[in-house]
Amino acid sequence: MNVALLLAIILSGLCYSGSAYAYLDPGTGSFILQMLIAGIMGIILTAKLYWYRLIDFFKRHFGKTENNKDTQPDENNTKAD
Repeated sequence: MNVALLLAIILSGLCYSGSAYAYLDPGTGSFILQMLIAGIMGIILTAKLYWYRLIDFFKRHFGKTENNKDTQPDENNTKAD
């Protein structure tokens, strides 16, 4: 069968379809809204749980590599008692 003929048959079927007379009641809209809010809250909770792991990952890979002079004494400037 020719691809163009098949495409023409499919498109003509879509163009001449009747109305569905579908009805979305308020319960369906409420359910969709509830699922949307639950999805957003799930993403926020997951981000909160892994936030410190993400921060530590970036600190390890992109943090400063120099040692802090206040935490380690300098060998040349130590005083002997």
